[in-house]
Amino acid sequence: MPSRYLVRDFEVGSFYHVFNRGVEKRIIFTEELDFKVFVYYLSVFLSDPDTIDKSHPFFVYKRHNFHKRVALSAYCLMDNHYHLLLQELDEDGISEFMKALSNAYTQYFNQKYDRVGALFQGRYKCRKVDEDSYFTLISKYIHLNPGNPFEYSYSSINQYLETNDVPWIKVDSVLGAFDSPKTYRSYLEDSFVFDEEEQKIFE
Repeated sequence: MPSRYLVRDFEVGSFYHVFNRGVEKRIIFTEELDFKVFVYYLSVFLSDPDTIDKSHPFFVYKRHNFHKRVALSAYCLMDNHYHLLLQELDEDGISEFMKALSNAYTQYFNQKYDRVGALFQGRYKCRKVDEDSYFTLISKYIHLNPGNPFEYSYSSINQYLETNDVPWIKVDSVLGAFDSPKTYRSYLEDSFVFDEEEQKIFE
């Protein structure tokens, strides 16, 4: 039986929960700079090319841009894994974006820590978000990964609750289901523990 977390053909317009972890469950973010570099690659791949700072020390002009091919709705980075909520805007957008993101970060990590070989545990896992209830639930799951999301720096939570000033994070796709950012915060605060029915979605 094929895995529900293996998607080969992405549908334009659809949303997907994408995640992966370090090979052998190893740490892939060992210090603050590592988190920041991964977030930088998210931003440089997903931002309007005309707004990118080409003087940034990690900028490489040959890297592809997916500004109009992929949309990121939410993310969370943990020490040995990550979660992304992505929308396919153009054919093969997510597949090519994930390849570019993985290659860029692996190259950075291997060079910094003097290692060779794969950094991630095979191909990323992915599941289509095909129900409205699952759509809001997966955003909750992503933001609650650290436990208390309001005290964690390496996720998109602040763009949902405070500033909303990062154009490459498209919060409206999730927040549109709530009356306000305050309502979304209440949704998270009331749901720090998933009930039995919710937990089945992730099994």
